[in-house]
Amino acid sequence: MTAGIYTCYVRMVSFRSKQMKTKPSKLLKSHFNHVPRRIFWPNEMSQFLAEHRGAWGVSTVGIEELLEILLEQKVVIRAEFTSNKYDTIIRYSREKHSSNELALSLQRDSFLSHGTALATHGMAPPESIIYVNREQSPKDRPDGITQAGMRLAFRNKQRQSKYLFTYSAMKYMLLSGSTQAMLA
Repeated sequence: MTAGIYTCYVRMVSFRSKQMKTKPSKLLKSHFNHVPRRIFWPNEMSQFLAEHRGAWGVSTVGIEELLEILLEQKVVIRAEFTSNKYDTIIRYSREKHSSNELALSLQRDSFLSHGTALATHGMAPPESIIYVNREQSPKDRPDGITQAGMRLAFRNKQRQSKYLFTYSAMKYMLLSGSTQAMLA
C-alpha cells in the first residue's frame, strides 16, 4: 500500500469520525444534558460548539462535522421552517419545544399575536396557524391621524402577510406590526 499524504489524511479523518461516533458520544450527551433548555439560531449553535469542543476533547473535529454527529445521535434536533416564497429558516435545540416556543424563535424580540395568545390560554379555539409579531421601528408621522388618512386606510383592502412557514405540520405566520411604544 502506498501511504501518500492524502491517503493518510483520509484514513485519519475516517478513523476520527468512527472514534467520535462511539467513545466521546457519551461525553457529548452528558454535557448537553446540562445545557439550559433553549433554541439556537445557526450562528449561535456554531459559536456554542466552537466554545465548548475543546472541553469535550474534540477540538480537532470541525464544527459542521460535530453538528452532524450530534444530529445523527439525536442529541440536537434540527428544525427547518420552509416557505414557498422565502428562504428556509433553521433552528437547533437539544430537546423538543412547543410550537409557540419555536414560533417565538423565528424572529428576535417577537411575541405571539393577540389571537394566538388567546388560543394559548384557552380563551379561543386553537388556530391552524401560529401568528408571531415583531414591532417595526417607529416611523415619523408629522401630521398625526387625520380623517382623510382614515378614509384612505379603510378604502383599501386589508394587508395580508405572505410570510408563511411550515414545520412539522404546523404553520407559522410572521407579522411586522407598527410600534406600540407610544402606548406604554
